[in-house]
Amino acid sequence: MFPLVLTIALSFLPLTNAYSPRDAPNALNRAQSTQTQPNTPTAPITLANATFTQLIDHKNPSLGTFEQFYYYSAQYWAGPGSPIVLFTPGEVNVSCCTDYATLNYTSGVLAQKLGAAVVIVEHRYLGLSSPFAHLSTDNLRFLTLENAIRDFVRFAREVRLPFAGTAGGANATTAPWIFFGQSYSGALAAWIEHIAGGTFWAYWSSSGPVNAMEFWQYFVPIQRYMPKNCSADLTRVVDHVDHVGLNGTVEEQKALQKMFGLEEIVHYDDFAAGFYTFCDTIEGIPQNQTQNQTSQNITLPPETGIGLALALPNYAKWMSHSFLPGFCESFHYPEWTGRNNVACLETYDTKSPYYTDWSLSNKFSRQWTWLTCNEPFGYWPTATPPDRPSIVPRLVNRAYWERQCALWFPTSPSGRTYGIAAGKTYEAQNASRITSQIAGALWEFPPAVCGSHTNELSLGYSKGWAMTSYRIWSSIARLPNCYGPSTAGVRMRRSTFFFPELLEEQRGGQLDKMMEIKHCGASGFRHDVNLVRERGVNPHYGAKDAYEIDTPVIDTDVATAWLMSLVKAKGAQLVTEAIHGDLLAQEDGLCRKFGVGAIVNATGLSARQLASDNKVYPLRGALVRVHNDGLRFPKIECAMSISANVMPGGDSSADGHTNGNSDNGIVFLVPRNDNTLIIGGVAQENEWKLDLQLDSPSIQQMRKRGEAFHPGLENAIVDAEYPIAQGLRPARKGNVRVERELRKCPKKCPDAFSCIVHSYGHGGSGWSLSFGCAVDVCELVEEVLRGIAPMSMDERWRSGHQPVKITDGITD
Repeated sequence: MFPLVLTIALSFLPLTNAYSPRDAPNALNRAQSTQTQPNTPTAPITLANATFTQLIDHKNPSLGTFEQFYYYSAQYWAGPGSPIVLFTPGEVNVSCCTDYATLNYTSGVLAQKLGAAVVIVEHRYLGLSSPFAHLSTDNLRFLTLENAIRDFVRFAREVRLPFAGTAGGANATTAPWIFFGQSYSGALAAWIEHIAGGTFWAYWSSSGPVNAMEFWQYFVPIQRYMPKNCSADLTRVVDHVDHVGLNGTVEEQKALQKMFGLEEIVHYDDFAAGFYTFCDTIEGIPQNQTQNQTSQNITLPPETGIGLALALPNYAKWMSHSFLPGFCESFHYPEWTGRNNVACLETYDTKSPYYTDWSLSNKFSRQWTWLTCNEPFGYWPTATPPDRPSIVPRLVNRAYWERQCALWFPTSPSGRTYGIAAGKTYEAQNASRITSQIAGALWEFPPAVCGSHTNELSLGYSKGWAMTSYRIWSSIARLPNCYGPSTAGVRMRRSTFFFPELLEEQRGGQLDKMMEIKHCGASGFRHDVNLVRERGVNPHYGAKDAYEIDTPVIDTDVATAWLMSLVKAKGAQLVTEAIHGDLLAQEDGLCRKFGVGAIVNATGLSARQLASDNKVYPLRGALVRVHNDGLRFPKIECAMSISANVMPGGDSSADGHTNGNSDNGIVFLVPRNDNTLIIGGVAQENEWKLDLQLDSPSIQQMRKRGEAFHPGLENAIVDAEYPIAQGLRPARKGNVRVERELRKCPKKCPDAFSCIVHSYGHGGSGWSLSFGCAVDVCELVEEVLRGIAPMSMDERWRSGHQPVKITDGITD
């Protein structure tokens, strides 16, 4: 049996979630959330509509366009240059939400307070805004989160709003735009800011479910704050339904179904899926029908409830006499006619209208269900873990919902399927655009981590880590069919490094570094001054000499998802949870909670708090993304960088980390594998804000350096939907920390060693050091599990414990 290890990694996005049971693909769930009519607007609102020509697929504009419908109101607009508030209702068509321009809703109040106009934009594939009328699996392939994000960014940047007249269309290039959203559209607000920031000036995310998950937590506050008598009896009913379903005979199951009038439902889990909250019915409290309120002059049950013997028949009576009659018939499908028809509660019938109505007017939100199955968002409400009371039967689990995806979206004749069936995971979805995903990922040796050029310990460790990572990434790149959307996203490319002087005329410094690279094991070494001409570099910029090697170039978003899938395939249990304060004080409790023998702290910047390490600081980095398709400048096929010494005031490390907050860093160009070129870089110490724009001085200076270095880049077209990638590198003064916790655990006996292993502070070299650090972490975890006393990094180095080196290939 393998030892259990708790790895605490950087939390990718804020832990805010919202879900309503109506979003699950089940008619009963949807019926329980009847929309209430909004209040009469406090002031009349003038509303008009128009359409915007949108791309079907932002990755392939040649596929054509569709018209995206929107409403707009300039009721409170103060004129040219005034703000625009954009709202999208997300998973429903826009006709239901015109009141969002009124003062009944936050978007309308924002407009009034800011002198703004309101624009209510319909989500792709809904209402009048779909490129297809037939929602087959093939046709739904362009309904993706990425396309949705790019829709709203492109809309904001390019729309010409009819009321703006000569005010430049009042789009985001001439006016400040605010993205407002709630629930799914609230998540869109957070995702747009995180993934494609730079267009909207501000974001308002209300109850945005930004993490894909199996969402049993949805019912926790409901269970906690509902009447105690209700929760007690509902739990009893649900436990009984579970017990009969898991342990009862077929006859006992059918008898219970018959009590509820649901004996015709074939599968017991479909019967169980209908149990949510009908509290007053369970408690037997009569209603005041004239006011639809609970009668006041009646004795309420105690907090302990009335017990299963009374609650169960009360619930059954309500279901069979009040809820079911006419329910399925109300959907007006011929298959569900008959006042006592219960076929709409069946989820196994492949001929059910759920699965056969592929029209835009389908009544089950086929489009939203596609997103839950394809991205996948998940969000399915499930029962609580076994150690907690549940108001949802435990038969209603993730497998229950995921099974239905295959019926909703059968594999098309062309072989197309939905995301979960193709191997997508919640974890890959949640990993969207962390700092490591948007990094330039240019491998270098030896990496100048956090500006430490001369620290022997730092360079010694980083050289070993870098070469181990190089060999493993290179081996991955040689795997059959390695590069692809669902695989590792790594390819070997030539990388050329330029210098202002002839290296052979120097002593030490860059000459020694070149010779070390030549003999370190990197393949394809070539030292030749002709590389300046061959690579199209401006000779007047200061480049006189160059050498190149083969390096792994990583599409970091693809690689991050691939790594997550490997971790999951190895059997790791992935839990999203917030941890605050010093990790050492919580060590014992975490080990007991998760049943582990070691904890790995890989939390990046959060290690400043979790490890009480004041040496950790943010190093803000930024890149500009341009199209690299060969149309506006010769396509760049190899990565390139030039020494910081070329540029005035450019005392900088190889990762662009300057002394102080100077932006005179190196220039590096990294071609991604999707016709995108990364231009870098910026590195700014102790900058916590991610507010850089294309017109920010540091970004403009970075682009000018790149254009001066490689003529033709001044003609480059910036990726309008995702122009700037920026993030906070977790830097650390002096050295990366891959080390055992040296403090004693306060919860254990005085001589006990801590079980924490730290791995953080990689600065801008995370990908260069990745596998090398991971190998050392494994060795340190083994020491923890064997009870070996910890040593500091200095002590390990002096005692000969240098980084573990992998000489070739990939270990399991």
